[in-house]
Amino acid sequence: MGIFNLFKKKETAPKAMPGRPVSVHITEPQFYEDTKTGGAFGVLCLSENTVTALPKEKITFNCKPEDEPKAIFDEVCRQIGIYYKDKENFTCLKRKLRWKNPVVQCEFGFCSSHSNMRGKWVNFEIVPTLYAVENEGMEKKGLLYLHIWPENLDICHVNESIFAKIIEYIEDKIQFAKEMCTKEGFSAFLDRNKDIKFITDAKNNQIFLEKLGK
Repeated sequence: MGIFNLFKKKETAPKAMPGRPVSVHITEPQFYEDTKTGGAFGVLCLSENTVTALPKEKITFNCKPEDEPKAIFDEVCRQIGIYYKDKENFTCLKRKLRWKNPVVQCEFGFCSSHSNMRGKWVNFEIVPTLYAVENEGMEKKGLLYLHIWPENLDICHVNESIFAKIIEYIEDKIQFAKEMCTKEGFSAFLDRNKDIKFITDAKNNQIFLEKLGK
């Protein structure tokens, strides 16, 4: 199950340190309020039984629809950086997010559009790219040719629901990257795309598969 929207239902917060994410077990998405500190916690659902509670300040967007599109875009990039800054294997840059394990590195580039219309529409494009960490003999720093489609979202009226969609897309592609880290996973991917020559015939892909088999 993917990430849900936030649901505003005030309850007593589970035990947690203010300003730090905690895992809780509840039956439905909720909105918690810390009665001791006054802090509030929004909830993003990751599965039927497990949710991650995030301090509200991490998803309070300092922008309005009537602001310049660049200001809205930069604010969303900033919030993504806040969300991932303390998570393992992530590196946060101004307009890029990087996830890396010993086998692959997944980069998410964030960009917008010259066609943005202030107060009406602001494009937020997420472009994922996967690289082999051990890239000896490969071109373009180990770029893997995987035909991953980018995602485009309208962030003019950005809120928790839109932000959740951004995180859901990123997490989905990281899960895909993890699946590419084994010979079985990568071979299955190539087999599913055997009719797409630029994937199956790519030199980098073939070298990467050979390295996974060692």
